[in-house]
Amino acid sequence: MVLPDITEEDCDSALMFACIDYMMASGRTPYIIRMFVAWYAAINPKTGAFYRLEAEIIFPNIVGLPRKDQKAVARSVAREWGKLEIMPHPTNDLTDNWTKLRNALR
Repeated sequence: MVLPDITEEDCDSALMFACIDYMMASGRTPYIIRMFVAWYAAINPKTGAFYRLEAEIIFPNIVGLPRKDQKAVARSVAREWGKLEIMPHPTNDLTDNWTKLRNALR
């Protein structure tokens, strides 16, 4: 192991920041990133309202599950992605929500 002090949860947070940076910089939110963001919000309720609806619909009650089960649920959802109604829907893209934030950072 290269960095034994870094946990999987630390990697989750780093990946979440990378996803947000990508979404802001590109103005796009590909479905796989939306899925990760919803999963992250589901396992970290401290994120507040951010992606809460999607998290509760797609990943209900996973916050208390063991880590391996949380990841198994995410893999299962990824395999069934095309069958979900909420996430692939074009109005669920975060693009419009980032415009104001991007402009404020300029």
